[in-house]
Amino acid sequence: MVKFKNRYLLLEVITDDHVVTSKEQFNDSDVYFAMWEALSELHGDYGTGAAKQSLSVKVCNSATATVVARISRGSLEMLANSLCFVRKIGKHPAVIRTLHLGGSMRSCEKALLKIHRRRLLTSLPSAKTHQARRDIQQAIKASCGGQSEPDMPQSWPPDDD
Repeated sequence: MVKFKNRYLLLEVITDDHVVTSKEQFNDSDVYFAMWEALSELHGDYGTGAAKQSLSVKVCNSATATVVARISRGSLEMLANSLCFVRKIGKHPAVIRTLHLGGSMRSCEKALLKIHRRRLLTSLPSAKTHQARRDIQQAIKASCGGQSEPDMPQSWPPDDD
């Protein structure tokens, strides 16, 4: 028996105002049909037939505007090309940006943690209050499993000597 090789795409949904508000939430079927429509328009019957069995949305989180989609290795290039042509999801204008391409859900999860950790680190200097800074630092520690950032020295932030 032959194992089917799949690839997982970590995608970010970007709306007009770059923020998904509560009334603009989307679900996995909205994202699936937006990708399916773009694939159909760009590659026609061949593209939809090739991706029919393997295209699926595994995770869809409208709060963080992230999606994990699964596709067979053979149909990956067609889907990746057609993602550029997604202009709306559901009834709302939006575009899809690819953040990571992996061979497993675990690799997408690791990439998402790395992306969120990087975003937290870049938002730390812009924190206005001491409480906001402390909240961001706690979120960074929580994303690292209670440990300090792996590629940072143990004494981060550096002490002023």
